[in-house]
Amino acid sequence: MRAQAGLCVTVAIRIISVWIYNNAGASVFAVILMHSIANTARTGFPGGRSGYELGNGSVAYSIIIVFTILVVFVWRPSTLTNFSGQKSIKIKT
Repeated sequence: MRAQAGLCVTVAIRIISVWIYNNAGASVFAVILMHSIANTARTGFPGGRSGYELGNGSVAYSIIIVFTILVVFVWRPSTLTNFSGQKSIKIKT
């Protein structure tokens, strides 16, 4: 069970990384910034690192997975670039 949860979180974080990359104008810096914030979030989590790992991280990991599901449903799942209520701009060449 623990391996499946770890796999789900890994996939969720990858989806968030791609979403940030696509919506930040293909900025690798934005993805690096997100990754560094995620690494330090464990320390800033209420209760410190032990609070973050409460229930083997199930609280924090659940938040990540729910956020990822929201991103996939609000933005287009195929590319994660256009907000669902936003019209795409077609450029004539």
